[in-house]
Amino acid sequence: MSTRNLATISISVALAIVLGRLMPLLYGAIPISRNLVNAPVFSFLLTATIYKTRQTRTIALFGLIYGLYMMHISVFAGASIIVGGLIGEVLSRIFIGEYDSSLKIALAGPLFSAGSVFASFLVVTYIIDSVRYRFPGTWALLAMFVYVYALGLVASFAATKLVSGKIHPNTVVTK
Repeated sequence: MSTRNLATISISVALAIVLGRLMPLLYGAIPISRNLVNAPVFSFLLTATIYKTRQTRTIALFGLIYGLYMMHISVFAGASIIVGGLIGEVLSRIFIGEYDSSLKIALAGPLFSAGSVFASFLVVTYIIDSVRYRFPGTWALLAMFVYVYALGLVASFAATKLVSGKIHPNTVVTK
């Protein structure tokens, strides 16, 4: 991973932090689920980042950097974000492979958000023992995973359409 790609991922994390501070305003103004807002926003951002870097490990590094930052708010939130990034990266490698087309990039973008749903399930089920945060069952978890992925996929395709002519992949020019 080049320094340029690491800088791109870091800038994306900085945008995620800013957006993460602004999005709760929407939760209060519009009575909707947090995932209804988060999944498209983070999928759009991550898709644009992957489009720029064209590197595997982008999802994992985004999750790691963002999760480490979030540790100061909540260790559990930070851990969920890091694990979500790792889950997204593993799913991307298994089902998508290299990011050599806009379609593959669009399919990979929402995997971070969907992976974070599963990671949150693991944390609240096995670490935080509170009925308040429990998923009602395996089918509810699967439905939430598909729901978040589908919302993210819409934003991800929008991102690839928007950035395709405006953002050029980071490439090293050698003479």
